[in-house]
Amino acid sequence: MKNTNKSKLLISIVLLIVFSSHLFVNAAALPLDPVLPIAPESAPPVSPIEHKRTIENYIDRLRSMHNRAFQLVQLTLDTPPRDIVPLRQSINSIRNEIISIRREMRDYLALVQTTGIQTRDILLIFNSLNHINNQLFYLEELSVAPSNVEKVIYLEDFFRSRSAASDTLRAIEEFISRN
Repeated sequence: MKNTNKSKLLISIVLLIVFSSHLFVNAAALPLDPVLPIAPESAPPVSPIEHKRTIENYIDRLRSMHNRAFQLVQLTLDTPPRDIVPLRQSINSIRNEIISIRREMRDYLALVQTTGIQTRDILLIFNSLNHINNQLFYLEELSVAPSNVEKVIYLEDFFRSRSAASDTLRAIEEFISRN
């Protein structure tokens, strides 16, 4: 009887060790992809001039996407929308550009030790990208809206996102012009 209890206890301990080591290995193997990676401690800070040039480049690219999205609204106002295939291609093109810029900005943030000002600028660029991405969502919804009432609602949401993107871009420009 004593041997049976010892062997049950031993089997329980072995199973516990196997299960806990399996959980530990699986938890350690999960890759974490943060939205904003932490900058390495050894990276040199980016000079204010270089940072300003980088942010101005992103602003120009965002303004271009922002304006292209506005031009696409005209394609959605007819019922049924005219040129639906080119509209979807243009939306996908802008969306791919947004993805590319997000990736570049994450890489930029990961390569440098940012200051508070630089972090602010980068976060505002991400914010503006989100507003432009929302514009694309509302454009897609506008293109398939079955009624004029729904079109008006999506058009209002589109312009709200457009206004937020414009305000954010203007704020970034004002901030970097002061520094």
